[in-house]
Amino acid sequence: MRFLPFFCRGGEPVTGKVKLFLTVLRSAYYVLKLAVRFLFAWLTLGWRVRKARKAFEAEVRREGISKAAARRLSGCYSDLKDQFSLRNMMSYLRERRRTPES
Repeated sequence: MRFLPFFCRGGEPVTGKVKLFLTVLRSAYYVLKLAVRFLFAWLTLGWRVRKARKAFEAEVRREGISKAAARRLSGCYSDLKDQFSLRNMMSYLRERRRTPES
């Protein structure tokens, strides 16, 4: 049975402004849910990339490369993260658009 708010439980059909309101509310819920998931993934990925960059810089510095060169080399991690994040977000949205909700 579908969830109905307290003002629609009398057995009467949901029509007009109430139906529009429920549709907008449901859509807002899913958009917010998707935005929170993307934000969490972006923050987690950013944190892990920062850790990887620092570890890479430390390892390269131990081998004798200058600090500026190590930072320049580790900058590739951030570039890859940005490309990966954008590409995956767009492909996820395309897949969601193609497959109907169950």
